[in-house]
Amino acid sequence: MTFLEKYIHFLKISFTYAVAAKFSLAFYPDLLYYNNMYKILRILFCILTVALAAAAVFVFIYAGWIWGCLVIVCAFVFGALMVTFKQLQEKEEKKKNPPPPQGDFIFGKPSDENKEQ
Repeated sequence: MTFLEKYIHFLKISFTYAVAAKFSLAFYPDLLYYNNMYKILRILFCILTVALAAAAVFVFIYAGWIWGCLVIVCAFVFGALMVTFKQLQEKEEKKKNPPPPQGDFIFGKPSDENKEQ
């Protein structure tokens, strides 16, 4: 397992424990699904990215160029994390609900893999 996979696994486990400790699972059983974790993290990093991008103007004015550049770099990192969790969420959704088979462009029917041509 790569470092990213280990980190994602750690986030899944810690999110599961946090949800189990915070909420009663009898009332919120769907909060344990990892798809919701990806969605929550994606929204969180989106909000942080926008907030840092908006605050960068004031940081440039009051704190200087070095701190302003640091805020911009942090905004880019949070934006990259947002995109990463979006891709992971879409991957999980495709794994749970695979798309229906599509046919070829001539007949429009799905081809039968068992039939020999």
